[in-house]
Amino acid sequence: MAINSKFDEIEGKRACRIATYREDGDILEEAQWDQYLDWFLDAGERMRRALAQVAEDVRAFDSDRPSG
Repeated sequence: MAINSKFDEIEGKRACRIATYREDGDILEEAQWDQYLDWFLDAGERMRRALAQVAEDVRAFDSDRPSG
């Protein structure tokens, strides 16, 4: 299964878009919908765990910085 993750900065914003794309398959293939749903849920869980770790690292960095 080909998976492509993409990180897009949003110009002029303090934000970004992070997306994971599945390169194979056709959403119109109803026989594959269960497999696509499993992939979607798995990809979402992996993204959640990765972002939770990033958020934890940012909080640790911020708490180590002197205030003011």
